[in-house]
Amino acid sequence: MSRTTLKQVEPLAAEKFGGPKGSVADAGVAAAEELLPRKGESETGGLSSAEAAAATGGIAPEEICAASAAQLRALQVAPSVGGLRLRDRAVHVFSEAARVRAFAAACSESAGGDAGADASEAALLSRLGQLMDASHASCRDLYQCSCPELEELVAAAKEGGALGARLTGAGWGGCTVSLVRADDATAFVEALKKRFYEPRKASGAIGADVDLDECVFATRPSAGGAILRL
Repeated sequence: MSRTTLKQVEPLAAEKFGGPKGSVADAGVAAAEELLPRKGESETGGLSSAEAAAATGGIAPEEICAASAAQLRALQVAPSVGGLRLRDRAVHVFSEAARVRAFAAACSESAGGDAGADASEAALLSRLGQLMDASHASCRDLYQCSCPELEELVAAAKEGGALGARLTGAGWGGCTVSLVRADDATAFVEALKKRFYEPRKASGAIGADVDLDECVFATRPSAGGAILRL
């Protein structure tokens, strides 16, 4: 059987690298770190198509991506942007899955316990903030989907009191989301406007007629999209 996705190799990774207590995601990270080369022979360190094929048991990247026109286009431009970074991408995907599960588990545990206690709430928010920060770092360093403006915006959010902050909307100059206590939300929004948006408005990078309340605003967590069967 030819395995061409990370999802398909998860069971194999779990079998060899998971151990009795290891999660599938942790096993995937361990497998990627041990089996995939960190760097290729190019100056940028990315892998060529031939090096990637050698690292994946002889399966050419073109074969893996054959069913997706978008992926094939990405392969065509890969040499011009430093080559393929299989190891970094795999580690990001597996570790991000682990962070999502850890975030959900922390929220579930809190919902089932004494979440109203100040100490318990502080510990939960700190943990969630750490997971968001780690997610952003992984997106930036391993998936390379950040940009200078996003880095500045995340830094401004942290300086403005966010417990955690990360890019969202796939990155590459899109949006950020920050974790802030409800009582601090108004002050946080104003701080972010002052630190990041108002200087850009003054310089002309943002139009003078842009309403900053549409650029940065507070919201509450809610359930995602769903199909309701009535």
